[in-house]
Amino acid sequence: MTCSALLDMMPVVVAAGDTASGGSHGAEAARTLPGQGEMLPVLLFMVTAGVYVLCVGMALCLWRLIRGPELADRVLAADLLALHVVGLVVLLTIYVGDLVFFDAALVVSIIGFVSTVGFSQYIYATAKRKPGEARTDLDLEPQGDPA
Repeated sequence: MTCSALLDMMPVVVAAGDTASGGSHGAEAARTLPGQGEMLPVLLFMVTAGVYVLCVGMALCLWRLIRGPELADRVLAADLLALHVVGLVVLLTIYVGDLVFFDAALVVSIIGFVSTVGFSQYIYATAKRKPGEARTDLDLEPQGDPA
């Protein structure tokens, strides 16, 4: 799905929410947010610009995710991609004017954090040690009950 398709879909979502609440407004009302007043054109411009900026950032993250060169680069790119998705969900929430999408942003951010922690532990466990390099406390096996 491209960024322009996402922006074209947004008024439909607003209009569907408008008719479900009992009000039957035209296509003009589908582009307005309740209670925004004079700030509406600026808000719509900023949300639109934010969507395009986040799409460019997501493209760069995908490039780094595919290109690498190291596993750590790919992990950071995947984490940043999850943050960009959270940003898109927040912008969609602002555009629609309803808090229903905040749960999705929370779930995506939690999954992104947990996957980053898991991959970083995997990278640490598989890291090659130089011969004669001192082991850290994290490398040592537990020695049983200290008492």
